Amino acid sequence: MSAVVRRFLFGLLVIGMLGLPGAGSVRAVPDETPPTGSATLYTYHHEDESIEFAFAFSDPESGLASIAMSCDGGPEATYPYATRLTIKRMDPAAGGCATLGEHTFSARVINGAGLDTTVGISGWTVAVVRLEYPVAPQTGKPFTIRPVYSDGYTPPSNAVCRWELRWGSTRALRDNLADESFGGLLFEGPASAGFCGDWTFTLPWVPVRQFEVTFTGSGAAGVKSTEWPDRDLFYPNVSGTDRRIHQSNLPIVQVLPSTYTPTVGKPVTYTRYLIGGAVDCCTPTWIARLGNSETPKTWQQSGGSTFTVTPTGPGNLVVGWDRRSGTYRLGGYYDPPVRYADRIAPNTTVPVQKLGGGTVGDTAPLRLTWGGSDSGWGISSFRLERSVSGGAWTNVPLPSSTAKSIVHPVSIGKTYRFRVRATDKAGNVGAWDYGPSFKARRIADTSSAVLFSSGWRLASDPTAFGGVLHEVGTAGKASSFRFSGRDIAWIAERGPGHGQAKVYIDGRYVRTVDLVAPGSQPRYVVFTHQWPTVGTHTIRIVVVGTAGRPVVSADGFVLLGS
Repeated sequence: MSAVVRRFLFGLLVIGMLGLPGAGSVRAVPDETPPTGSATLYTYHHEDESIEFAFAFSDPESGLASIAMSCDGGPEATYPYATRLTIKRMDPAAGGCATLGEHTFSARVINGAGLDTTVGISGWTVAVVRLEYPVAPQTGKPFTIRPVYSDGYTPPSNAVCRWELRWGSTRALRDNLADESFGGLLFEGPASAGFCGDWTFTLPWVPVRQFEVTFTGSGAAGVKSTEWPDRDLFYPNVSGTDRRIHQSNLPIVQVLPSTYTPTVGKPVTYTRYLIGGAVDCCTPTWIARLGNSETPKTWQQSGGSTFTVTPTGPGNLVVGWDRRSGTYRLGGYYDPPVRYADRIAPNTTVPVQKLGGGTVGDTAPLRLTWGGSDSGWGISSFRLERSVSGGAWTNVPLPSSTAKSIVHPVSIGKTYRFRVRATDKAGNVGAWDYGPSFKARRIADTSSAVLFSSGWRLASDPTAFGGVLHEVGTAGKASSFRFSGRDIAWIAERGPGHGQAKVYIDGRYVRTVDLVAPGSQPRYVVFTHQWPTVGTHTIRIVVVGTAGRPVVSADGFVLLGS
């Protein structure tokens, strides 16, 4: 066979081989390596009774596909692979456990080829307790805090539960820092004595109406609270100002001082009050700390129902009482501030009156405002009084002891004068500050002093003053009134479909008033203006002619003047 023929036949053989199935291609190698990595219990979520795991696995051949979770060899629940996985810890169908206590969670990590690696993770399943408040909190009234446990769980008799009720500013509670608003009480005992159940007590009045509750437990189930850091907050309404807790279904101790304004150099006595069946025993300890420094002045006493200290300087004085006896513990503490003696009376500013919004009838709404300052311990209360038509001064009730404004009705045609003074926290009483005398007068829209351009009509309206009012719906139509006074209020009807008007004072545009409202509001104060002193001024009302609701009404004016 010639060389040419041999080369030809070899070429055919090569071509044939190239045409065979798989010839010239790279054969795939199967993945025979399972995933590698680690898993840990990351955290517990008490709010929804779940548990979170962290995974750090890799599989370069076929990737990570899923995780099958189980508890103590129970049924598996499969999830897509993720570096964080959260499951219901008390749900076996979700990979959780059927019982409380210590368990081993199994995590089977599966790759894209179906190969898996199983790791064990130790963990606990604990009962969860949430705090509920069956009735709205009000100071001076019975109040209940109810622990609600995981379904099917009852604290065993040997479980020990601890309560702490604290009050104070956000800063005091957050940083555990005495700041003159701080106080509280704590107690703990076994479930067999009721400490792991409802706590009902009369809620005391405190300087800052913000309470914090901490509830924790121990025992066979490891009871824990739902909030981080194990605390709930609530804000009561005030229906009493007594600082004492008079009733409790559990034994507690409250500590209160003889004065809430301790003075440098003067003794102050603290008393512990036994409430709810609490008894004397076991040599309790009193301790007092003055100031927030690292080396505060301290006092200590063993036993006794009272504890007297003489503050050596100003600052936060925290006084506490604590008693431990076996599984029982009782304690209480309080933080009124210590100050130097205050002999300086507080100051106030003259009460300023201004016509307010609302409905006018035989009376008109009046807003009074004033101010005050004190260079000592601070103002504890204001007293506002009035004299009507030269009569005796009478007290005007305030919404709170330190309120600096009030809406007060004044009768049309009568003369009023107001005065205000303050009392500070040391009991010093300031001098009266007197406002000016003034009379509220109503000017009817039918008065000759009120001028209307052409187009306004006098309409019958039984809800208006005198049964009539002026109204118009044409843009540019105006009404004006020249008067002497210090305050002016325009009275009109508000309601559905009512329009807008521009208001000018002494020729200067002030603002646009919209008279639309969801329901009818007759004889309503829709605009007010004020000057520092009585003077002669002009108010002018110009109709805008709002599309679809152009009508504007005028039912008169109210003036404040001498």
